[in-house]
Amino acid sequence: MATTTFLVTRSTTISTATTTNLGPWALESINVTGITLFINVTTASGTTPTMTVEIQGVDPFSGNAVSLPAQVITASITTTGTYILQNGAGVTGVANKAFGNLMPTQWRISIVTGGTPTFTFSIQAVLHET
Repeated sequence: MATTTFLVTRSTTISTATTTNLGPWALESINVTGITLFINVTTASGTTPTMTVEIQGVDPFSGNAVSLPAQVITASITTTGTYILQNGAGVTGVANKAFGNLMPTQWRISIVTGGTPTFTFSIQAVLHET
């Protein structure tokens, strides 16, 4: 399996309970079979801060984003650290970490925060090709 680093790196600070969507991005290769997200949380503070990160498919006709069949979402992130989220054909499922869905042609990353949080984090997306 070849691996290509996709030029999607996002660093940000979120200081409110909100939903933030990154993308959509169109995959540039028909050979893309999966994605690995590296989520590096350097600050997690506030009152009961929570954050989830989800890979969603985007309908190329309507532009509407939807959860993939096996919702590709992290467990609630509440502390600093590096978290991994994977999706792709042939990936062995692991709850809140790895999912075996096919990758859609267009996708986005949805971030939902709760509590009264302050999160500083970066997300690096790595695409996997056949």
